[in-house]
Amino acid sequence: MAAIQFTARRSVFALGIAIATIAAPAVATFAGAAPTVAPRILAGCTTNSEPGNNSLDCEPPAVSDFNGAPSEMELTDTNPGIASPSARGR
Repeated sequence: MAAIQFTARRSVFALGIAIATIAAPAVATFAGAAPTVAPRILAGCTTNSEPGNNSLDCEPPAVSDFNGAPSEMELTDTNPGIASPSARGR
């Protein structure tokens, strides 16, 4: 096993790690709680808080504009695959 030389630089580093390890819980205690951020809810939700019947009903927001992207039907029509009628006749 190799002998490790214990220099002044290593002892100062070890002392610094020890102090940081001991001081971290105290610093965290005095720092207080982390600020909370309210979650962003994108869906339209309704709540029901009747006794014995608590519920949360959410609907995703409607997407009205696809910026010119083709629909699923347009993709299927323009790209005939194995299941398309034109490909079955071959």
